[in-house]
Parts: sequence; C-alpha cells; structure tokens
Amino acid sequence: MILFSVAFLPQFVRPEAGPVAAQLVLLGVLFVAVQLTVDLALGVGAGRFARRWGDSRWSRRVDRLCAVAFVALGVRLAAG
Repeated sequence: MILFSVAFLPQFVRPEAGPVAAQLVLLGVLFVAVQLTVDLALGVGAGRFARRWGDSRWSRRVDRLCAVAFVALGVRLAAG
C-alpha cells in the first residue's frame, strides 16, 4: 500500500493547486474509500456465492475438477 501511494498518487498532485500534503491526504482518503467499497462488495458477493453453492453437488464437482487439474499439473511438472 505504501509503495502504491509513493509510486502512483504523486503524479496527480499539482503544487500550484495548494498544499501538496493536503492533496496527498485527500487522494489517500479517496483511494481508501473506493477500495473499501470494492472490498466490501467482493466480500458480500463471495459470501452469497458460498452460501448458494457451498453445500451442493456443484461444490463436489468443482473440487474434483480442481483435483484432476492439480494432479495433471503435477504429472506434467514431474515429467518435464
């Protein structure tokens, strides 16, 4: 997060528009607010998805498919 702030946010600061520190704080607060909104939406969506598909035959099928894919990748890695 610090690396992002140091590398990305300063390009949006205009020294002629006012105090640089205040602009950086405002940009940081806006970034945190947007990120919090996105993270909350993803969390709520993942929770709903897990409740809907978590205890079903669909879940077992996905688990088996993942197991086959991991075994296939392991065999390929061991072979070559």
